[in-house]
Amino acid sequence: EVKPRYMMAPLMLFVLSLGACIASTNGAPRANIIHIIADDLGFNDVWNYDIKTGDVTTNENTFTPNINGILEDGIALTCYHTYKVCSPSRASILTGRYPWGVGYYDMHGPEMVPLTFKLVSDILSENGYVAHALGKWNLGAFLKTYTPTRRGFSTFLGYYAACQVDYWYHGAPPNECGQESFNDPVTDFSNNTGANILPAYGLNGTYNEDIFTDAAVNIINQHSTHYKYSNDSKPFYIYLAYHNVHGAVADLPVQAPCETVDMYNHTTMDLYKVAGAMITKLDDGIGEIMKVLKSTEMLANTVIAFNSDNGGPLDHATNAPLRGGKHTLWDGGLRVTAWVYSPLFPPHLRGKAWGGMMHASDWLPTWVMGVAGLPESACVGPRPLDGHNMWDAWTTENQTSPRTEVIHQVVNKYCNGTGQGGVSPFGPTIRVNDYKLIQGNPGQNITVPWPQPSTHPVPYGNSNGTKEPGTDHCRAASVKLPANDHPCIPYCLFDVVADPNESHDLASDPAYTHIAMALIARVTEAGNTGPPWAWPVNGTVQKDLEAEMCASAMKTGFYEPLHDTVPPPPPPPPAPKPARYMRDNKCIQALQAIDDGKPSLAVKNGCSTDDSLWASYMIRGLPTIQSVQLNKTLQTAYCIHIGVYPNNMTCRVGPQPGGNSHTPGLRTCTDSPPGTSDQGNPVGCGFAFQSANNGSIASLSCKDEKNMCLGVTNDESLAIVPCSSPQAQGWTQVFP
Repeated sequence: EVKPRYMMAPLMLFVLSLGACIASTNGAPRANIIHIIADDLGFNDVWNYDIKTGDVTTNENTFTPNINGILEDGIALTCYHTYKVCSPSRASILTGRYPWGVGYYDMHGPEMVPLTFKLVSDILSENGYVAHALGKWNLGAFLKTYTPTRRGFSTFLGYYAACQVDYWYHGAPPNECGQESFNDPVTDFSNNTGANILPAYGLNGTYNEDIFTDAAVNIINQHSTHYKYSNDSKPFYIYLAYHNVHGAVADLPVQAPCETVDMYNHTTMDLYKVAGAMITKLDDGIGEIMKVLKSTEMLANTVIAFNSDNGGPLDHATNAPLRGGKHTLWDGGLRVTAWVYSPLFPPHLRGKAWGGMMHASDWLPTWVMGVAGLPESACVGPRPLDGHNMWDAWTTENQTSPRTEVIHQVVNKYCNGTGQGGVSPFGPTIRVNDYKLIQGNPGQNITVPWPQPSTHPVPYGNSNGTKEPGTDHCRAASVKLPANDHPCIPYCLFDVVADPNESHDLASDPAYTHIAMALIARVTEAGNTGPPWAWPVNGTVQKDLEAEMCASAMKTGFYEPLHDTVPPPPPPPPAPKPARYMRDNKCIQALQAIDDGKPSLAVKNGCSTDDSLWASYMIRGLPTIQSVQLNKTLQTAYCIHIGVYPNNMTCRVGPQPGGNSHTPGLRTCTDSPPGTSDQGNPVGCGFAFQSANNGSIASLSCKDEKNMCLGVTNDESLAIVPCSSPQAQGWTQVFP
């Protein structure tokens, strides 16, 4: 099958009549916004880009009839930039700042967008819109306050992680307590409305794209019904972040329905058959959304935007003619497929390719200021906007992009980018006008085109593709590519307009040194404005939250945040009473009894001699005597235990049978009443002590008196005296 080709000439901008402006002054409704995010879509997966002319045409190797039709009537954004990996680019889209400007210097650690930034959903919902989030979140879930319905979205149906274990079974990845298995015991799928954060039940067995498309269609239908029968209908903002075409966390990560895979019967490799089918399923979803917008007559007042979150991973996507891919700072990782469509655009401006510079941070000011007509002051945050309002650049005469630079990556005191071998895994990267400068290691230096089709049908399953028995589930493994890095030391410099493949490094040409120095100065200046990493919770707090979430997930089967804010730490245990130092090397430490809170005394580690002395003690209320060995060398020490035992129980320390006087033994506790004796040793209520220097054994008799204190006398003997006695000053009270 040969699909029709469409040509997109460079966009020429003309005057748009005031009556068609979205932010109108005549009371017309502000436009609905649908922002579709593809995950890991390659620059060459949907269209072919002509380096010389800037035109784009359909990629005949993939089947995307709905996107093709939209581009015939929309605007292709051929110079749209993002970040090299998932969550930082999403943080930029929703905050209107560079990823690093929000603290996302890379996808690293427990990142969550700080609550000091208002997301586009916050701003629009506070100003008359109803916001809905579908699909991938990936912007923090340790606490409920960082999840979508606590950040301006009315509803959220989706998952929190960067990806799921499987497109049909929706398991949580290992970093969310899950397993790399179809039988993953933990599911990462939530169905939240307002303050209610709940698991999404009954979705296993349904392909991801179908779930999110059906939800978007339902939202549009419900809004249409409300719009027809209500005078207070609000415009909607739908943030639709598909899983396609991100690989699943599995040995066979590329996954699509076999029925769609069969459309790629002239694709030679199973990997690209399934990868192509994932792209086609993405296109199917967009087609269903267009269909419901037309059937509900809402398309006329809706703006639809589409972009990939980062460049395609080179193991199953293609970014030709751009160099590199996901995780790299080459343009194959940073410059991605994007387009906008709306009947509100004048007809003569549609079906064009616009080469104006744009960045992910530009979406928020475009939606807030350009479409909703709000002032810039609505974009609250601790950092001014990095994004620009692109609306006028698409809709008015002779307007070029307001953006002249993109600062992709910075290093500073919070993030120095240092890697192994002395070569940074990333470094400062900036584009200003036509020139792009990279320092450090931008990553894998490969250009991957889409494979040429076969002239004859090639059956699926010839190159390690699988089909799950009894299902329509096809899966394939990604390819393993060799490392091929090209470090930019001290820097690389490219004219990316004349050389979009970044194949001609100008760094060694002295004619361009002044340009490089200016770019280095600019990216250094910008880096110094970066905030700390976006880690609102970290360290022990993060680990405790994760452990609690995992324990809950193993019980409920769903990975969900449990707290609104960081729970207060448990109260510290009661501090032990301070040690009383009554003589040099003689210490008695007051401890708290375990069961009834009454004080008792025990030997402190340090009361011993060079012979092994043993101290007896009893856990209050238990008829068991235990022993502890003390291993400190002291010239003279008293090793004692003081306690009030139940039922007049007494304990004594006596010579161990067969031993010498310096090796006292442990004798049993008996229920002897006070005043009895055993082996000639007086007993009282269990106050026994061993004098280490002579081996003598003594017991302190119980007194009926209260407020008695224990201490060491001037002649280095132990005594219990009333605490009111002058002799007891500094001694330890043993009877309350």
